[in-house]
Amino acid sequence: MKKHYESFEEIEKELAMIRLKRQIAAESIRFTVNKTKDQLSPDNLVVQTTDWFRKVLLGLITKKALKSIVHLIQKKS
Repeated sequence: MKKHYESFEEIEKELAMIRLKRQIAAESIRFTVNKTKDQLSPDNLVVQTTDWFRKVLLGLITKKALKSIVHLIQKKS
């Protein structure tokens, strides 16, 4: 559907809004690219991997401790 304009001023306003929307979209893309680069940096990957191993290890230790506690409780009963 074509939009009909009544004056050049309306056209200029529409063009200004389109330019601003384009600039916002470009900034959003730049932000996303930079964020992705940061997340994939070697330092960040090491930190994320270390955190993941820490969580897995803590989960295994907790599971083992809970099994031991349950076993002790069952022995006393």
